[in-house]
Amino acid sequence: MIYLRCVFIIAYLTILCLYFFSETSGNFKRRAVNKIALAVLFEAYAVGAYLLHSPLFSMRMILPIGLFFAFLGDIFLLWNFIRGGICFSIGNLCLLLYEAMLMRYLNVSLRILFPAAAVFLLFWGTTMLLYQKEFIDFSSVRIFPAYLFSVSMHGSLGAVLAAVCRSPSIKLFGAGVFLMMISDYILSVHKFKHGANWILRCNSASYFVGTLLAALSLSLPI
Repeated sequence: MIYLRCVFIIAYLTILCLYFFSETSGNFKRRAVNKIALAVLFEAYAVGAYLLHSPLFSMRMILPIGLFFAFLGDIFLLWNFIRGGICFSIGNLCLLLYEAMLMRYLNVSLRILFPAAAVFLLFWGTTMLLYQKEFIDFSSVRIFPAYLFSVSMHGSLGAVLAAVCRSPSIKLFGAGVFLMMISDYILSVHKFKHGANWILRCNSASYFVGTLLAALSLSLPI
């Protein structure tokens, strides 16, 4: 099983490296096929790992469901930014619900909400301040700040869970959703400030490594 997991990770990262070039190639079909392949891989792994390593209808089912909406978001985003954002927002709420259930299951103190709030304010609060100062302009997609709010909630809490929990599964999951959050802040820079190709590649690297880590967390016990 460990051997197969290593093969999967190598294949996934290889396809991700190819995507760094296809997403900026100007060839939409090549980009779409490459991106959909990555989305199918992380969702398929998440579902497979859940079925193999978790009781059916356990709380861990929420994670592959959340990643499924991320999978849908990846596909819709190729053609429609708003529809993709809606799917991602639903996925964000699923991931936040999963974190709340993890906290209850692990009996994690509510005091971790304070550092999580600090991380949230560092990212979302700073971005809103820059928006108010007109350093960044969301006028072309006015709902984007609300979307950032949703992803920042689960990303911030995930980062703190990864820091305070000893379980390798929780650390993988927390680091994964934190990277997914970071990818959206990188995306906001690319879409609303600087459209450089290297920024877009950083966005893809952060997001797809994040989804990989979140999916891999289902291979390990909580």
